[in-house]
Amino acid sequence: MTTTRIFNEKGLTYFRNWLQAKPVGCFSPEALMSEEFTEPLEGHEIDLSIGLSRQFEFAKYLTHVLSRFSYSELMAEKYDGLWAWLSAAFYHLLAGKKPKREEHYLVVRKGPMGSLAYRNDARTAFLLFSVHGDFSLLCLDKRMDVWGELSEQLTSRQRLMLSKAYFRAGTVLYVRDGKVKRGIATKPKPADTRPFGDKAGRGGARRLAVALDRLQLTYDVEMMSGQQILEILPKEFRVSN
Repeated sequence: MTTTRIFNEKGLTYFRNWLQAKPVGCFSPEALMSEEFTEPLEGHEIDLSIGLSRQFEFAKYLTHVLSRFSYSELMAEKYDGLWAWLSAAFYHLLAGKKPKREEHYLVVRKGPMGSLAYRNDARTAFLLFSVHGDFSLLCLDKRMDVWGELSEQLTSRQRLMLSKAYFRAGTVLYVRDGKVKRGIATKPKPADTRPFGDKAGRGGARRLAVALDRLQLTYDVEMMSGQQILEILPKEFRVSN
């Protein structure tokens, strides 16, 4: 076990420059613990050698390590260095053999496309498990080095990312025996171009978001269980279930 640390500005710059080469493998252990680049998060210890294969496991572990904080507190900009440090510490798992763009390891709040903070894998995994608990498996049932279309759909829209109704209903619809069904992120084709009988995307994750937006006009879906929501969803979801 070691003390959890936070990158300071020099550490963030060092890590950002290191990411430019899209490296494969581990981040420098010396830089990770450097007094020049980091500050300790007192009272919080972490096992950097823990074996993790799925993001759901990672999220549960981070929630345990950071249990003295509320999730909303750690979303503040002052803790961006913490998420970068955790990304560096577990980089070999989060990057795999094909590293993603730097916003998956740094918290990028400003850019041409606006804030990309939601793409920081560690930060978002922690947030989802903190808010949704086991229901977060809907988005986190994947390898450590995968982001994926479903994650992009759910986390790029903050209201949807925090919607308990969506994750409860989505779990009932799409999770079987602790695994998320394949193909749920498929985008439906427009009605005027969809071949007769083509049901791809019908009853899927994209359509669920639209359906819940409509139901919220009549029902307080955020207070309902997943099964209760299923009973008032359009027929396409009952068929897919």
